[in-house]
Amino acid sequence: MILLFSVLMFYSCVCNNEEVGIQMVDIDNKEYLKNTSEKVTFIDQDGNTFIADFEAVNYYTQKDDIGPESCEYITYEYGKRKFIISKYQGEFNIDYSNFYLSIHNYVASNYLFLKESTIGKIDVLTEDTEVAGFSFNNVIVFENRDKKDIWDIEKMIYSKENGVEFILFRNGNWYKRN
Repeated sequence: MILLFSVLMFYSCVCNNEEVGIQMVDIDNKEYLKNTSEKVTFIDQDGNTFIADFEAVNYYTQKDDIGPESCEYITYEYGKRKFIISKYQGEFNIDYSNFYLSIHNYVASNYLFLKESTIGKIDVLTEDTEVAGFSFNNVIVFENRDKKDIWDIEKMIYSKENGVEFILFRNGNWYKRN
C-alpha cells in the first residue's frame, strides 16, 4: 500500500511541460534587420569617411516558465544584429513587441528606443523627418529617452531598405550613410 501510494505521489508530481503561448517576431518586422553581413561607408560633419561593419541578424527562441511552480511555458522569439561604427559598438534587438538598440563607446552605453514603447507593425511607425539639415523619408527614429550626461548619442535614423541612415550626437556632430 505504501509503495502504491509512493508511486502515485511521484507520478502526480511530475511536470508535463505544456506550451501555452508563442510570441514570435512579426514576419514584416523581420525585414528591418538584414540577413546578410555588410560593410557601409559613413561620412561625418568634417568630411571624414569610415567603414561600418554590420553582422547578419540572428534569431533565437527561448522558453520561459509562466511561474516558478508552473509546468507551463511561453516560447519567445527575438533577434539581434551587431555592428561597429567608428568607435561605437552596438546591437539592434527585436522581439514580438519591442525594437530598440544599445550602443556604446567602451565608456558609456546608450539605449535608443522608438517613440512607441511597444510595436505591432514597425511600418506604421515610419515618418518623414529632417535632422541637421538632412531630409529622410519613410524612416523610423530611435531616440535617447533618458538624457543622462554621459550619453552622447541623441538619435538614430533608420530605414527598412538601408538600415542606419544617420546618427546625431548630443554635441551636434553626426554620421551619415554615404
